[in-house]
Amino acid sequence: MSLDRLAPAIFVFLWSTGWVTAKYAVYYTGPLTFLCLRYLLAGALLWVICRLSAIQWPEKRADVFRAILSGVFLHGLYLGMIWWAIGQGVPAAIGGIIAGLQP
Repeated sequence: MSLDRLAPAIFVFLWSTGWVTAKYAVYYTGPLTFLCLRYLLAGALLWVICRLSAIQWPEKRADVFRAILSGVFLHGLYLGMIWWAIGQGVPAAIGGIIAGLQP
């Protein structure tokens, strides 16, 4: 089976495990602390992958700034608010449903 056929199932699996992780992670750390560590790890992994595959980073500072700004809005605010709500007692399943209903 090709990766093109498996990609949707892999995406759904990875996306849904985030909500299970959220449910249990809030018992051990603050939601924003967990997200910061998660994104630092993901950023480091992305940097290593880019270095190994010789992908070039954007040359212009404005392009880097726009990428960071869009990441802050798309993931920082979106996941930050959902994880904060889970930390306040909203069930992770409800958080997943709310996130899934976004356009």
